[in-house]
Amino acid sequence: MSPNPLLADHDLPDFAAIRPEHLVPAVTGLIEQGRAAADAIAGSNIRDFDSVVLASERAGFALARGWSPAGHLHAVADTPEYRAAYAQAQTMLAEYGMEAAQDARLYAAYALVDATGQSPAAERAVELALRDFRLAGVALEDEAKARYRQIGVVAGRSMLARTAVSSRAISAGARDRPPPTGTTVAASVFSSIAKGPPSSVAQVSAVASAA
Repeated sequence: MSPNPLLADHDLPDFAAIRPEHLVPAVTGLIEQGRAAADAIAGSNIRDFDSVVLASERAGFALARGWSPAGHLHAVADTPEYRAAYAQAQTMLAEYGMEAAQDARLYAAYALVDATGQSPAAERAVELALRDFRLAGVALEDEAKARYRQIGVVAGRSMLARTAVSSRAISAGARDRPPPTGTTVAASVFSSIAKGPPSSVAQVSAVASAA
């Protein structure tokens, strides 16, 4: 079997090589890598900034990097076959995003990170990550957490559906007018792809599934 172009370690994606059948296997592998990274962080006794925050960011980088080309093709070169594969992979990512955002082990690891003496940006990163975990329902009881996760996945897929429509509209009109600016969903998605991976575990959900 030929290598999956979504998992290739190249500076630029090989868009011409990406096929619908690559999406689900790539996402499956990326999610497995993300879970392995979470297990490694949770299983370690080291709770410094590099071992927790940066390790989480590296996992997020791999996921965002692998998925972003798929999202771009969905916006500019969609087909019925690609759309079906994209929807399946998108659901997997939305579910994993909520799983990661509600991971009590990672929340506990972040809570023990002492960013004192680090840069203001590092301290703020820890603060925002802890906030995002709480907003994702990490502290809820099991039944409420499961219900919150279901709602989060449904809401995420609804947002992604609107994003896809907006993205195709932007692509279709690109020859006639410049791309929009501001805070629209489509614009924020394009911005996240251009700027790179998310900066906290909870943000993996938003960027990885919305690319």
